Amino acid sequence: MNYFVRAGWVIALAFVVIAIPSIIQNGGIRPMKDYLKAASPKMKWWGVLLLLSLILLHIVFH
Repeated sequence: MNYFVRAGWVIALAFVVIAIPSIIQNGGIRPMKDYLKAASPKMKWWGVLLLLSLILLHIVFH
């Protein structure tokens, strides 16, 4: 089996074993706004710019 396929199976299995029971135990899926909170509006825009630059680099070099 290919290395990347094996790694994918390990990641998927770890998610099923660890993350799903944790989500169920803590009362289900919470809104995404609970996880993504910026310290300030300026920091939020820096984060958005970094994300956009990452996407652009992926498109250019892929």
